[in-house]
Amino acid sequence: MSSIQKRDAQTFRVMFRHLGKQRSLTFNSLAAAKKWQQLLEAVGYEEAIARLEGDKPKTSLGEFLASHIENLTGVTNGTRASYKGYISTHMGELGKIPLASLDRTHVSKWINELAAKGLSGKTIRNVHGFLSGALNEAVRQKLLAENPCTAMRMPTTSHKSTEMTFLTHDEFAELFALIDPHYRPLVLTLVGTGMRFGEATALMVGDVDLEHHQLRVRQAWKKTGDSSRELGAPKTKRSIRTIPLGSEVEAALSLVCAGKSHNEFVFTNKQGAPVNSSSFREGVWLPAVQEFAGDEVEIRPTQWNSKKRIVIKQGNGKHPRIHDLRHTFASWAIQANKPLTVIQRTLGHESITTTVDRYSHLARSDFDSLATSINDFLPKHLSIDDSYVEVEAIN
Repeated sequence: MSSIQKRDAQTFRVMFRHLGKQRSLTFNSLAAAKKWQQLLEAVGYEEAIARLEGDKPKTSLGEFLASHIENLTGVTNGTRASYKGYISTHMGELGKIPLASLDRTHVSKWINELAAKGLSGKTIRNVHGFLSGALNEAVRQKLLAENPCTAMRMPTTSHKSTEMTFLTHDEFAELFALIDPHYRPLVLTLVGTGMRFGEATALMVGDVDLEHHQLRVRQAWKKTGDSSRELGAPKTKRSIRTIPLGSEVEAALSLVCAGKSHNEFVFTNKQGAPVNSSSFREGVWLPAVQEFAGDEVEIRPTQWNSKKRIVIKQGNGKHPRIHDLRHTFASWAIQANKPLTVIQRTLGHESITTTVDRYSHLARSDFDSLATSINDFLPKHLSIDDSYVEVEAIN
């Protein structure tokens, strides 16, 4: 069975099932859609698609990717917009290649071009991951024999601006004292639980269980395609989690939850609305960090009758990002000799590999313990014969 849907004034989509999945093809006229629908019903998908490809120019990779994005299910508008941005910004000449002609040489050349442009390793991996996922669908639809992105090595880069910053207990206390008092409970919760900013600012009072000293992460703020945001599921499946509360965080949450109903936000701005990341960063976080770091700052008016903080001279102190409070939480947990598996569950990492890759270098006690353990197996009081060492005098 198949059906035709009108997408807009000029295009129509034939909806049908193939290999147990809902699929669609878009046509530029109702007549063309009906003609192919009749062919589909008469000869089946494989033959119908073969005749269609013979009657029209070959589908380019860019055209396939655009169609793939439109047909994706289970993604937010923000994710869809990001994928479209990948096509317009990063595909370039690769997008013009006919899908059926795409091979590993094309993909490897494209990756090297992205690296030559100075894109970070993370960005390249993200774009490559999107392309690989789309081409897996092309393989399922039998438009490609195999995915040319499979098992391809990605470039790595190191950018100082994205390095993690860890705060000591004293450094955090100094920075915390510079935070606007209204937002201190939020900052304390971030560093005391390791929550992501979008998770913490999406907390409802009903998510906080003070009786059992814990809170539940079940939602987070997500970007949409029009620069706004919406509530949705956290980043990954494991991000839906329960986090234990220490007494200091519990006291802060008790203070901000008092008098609120279960469906109200825990953290709000001074007008009572949910905390916005950009407003918090510009109006609360950066002023405190700049003073903490010893920056020389000048306040200048803008053309929109507002004021902007301009750093004239950067100080010698640390410049942590908001997300570095999450990294600081992890570093403190490691200093307290907490297992990486426990830290993984608390942070909501999908895989222990992520936790190990990011934080295992901080586990100094593990390294020291390893060296001590190996040392126990070595011969004691080992001496080296003087004749073994040759000493050359340098004039």
